[in-house]
Order: sequence, then structure tokens, then C-alpha cells
Amino acid sequence: MLWQFLTHVEKCPDCFEELEIRYLIAEALGRLENGEAINLRRELSHKIKATKRAMYLHYFNEDILRIFEIVSMIIIVYEVFGFLSDFFGIVF
Repeated sequence: MLWQFLTHVEKCPDCFEELEIRYLIAEALGRLENGEAINLRRELSHKIKATKRAMYLHYFNEDILRIFEIVSMIIIVYEVFGFLSDFFGIVF
């Protein structure tokens, strides 16, 4: 859901502008007091891209872990049936 929102915000100028205004209120006012220069549009675009990249890596890692879990379960079942076959003389 967050991925869809970020993708929409990147493509919709009106929504990006609204997010930009909210970001300005939340982030930039504190920096103005310190006298820091602000490039709000570039910074917000960078944060959106970084968040999407982190989400992609998170989902990719979850998929890889699922694959390892499945392979591990297959190996465990194979070994259990091999043990039962050797111990009881049962052929599967």
C-alpha cells in the first residue's frame, strides 16, 4: 500500500505538491531557524526513492528467506524419510 502511494505521488504533480507542502511544514521550519539552505523538491524526491529502494530490498529479502525455508523443509523431510527407511527397513 505504501509502495502504491509513493508511486502515485511520484507521477501526480498535485499530490506531490501537497506532500511537498506537508514536508515543508514538518521538516523545513526547524532548518530555517538554523539558517540552513533547503532544496525541498530534490530532498523529498530523494527520500521517496530511498524509501522505495528500501522496501524493494525488504520484500526481495523476504522472498529469498521463504525460498530457503522451503528448501530446508524439503531437506528435512528427505532426511526423516531416509532415517525411517534405514531404521525400520521401509522403502518409500
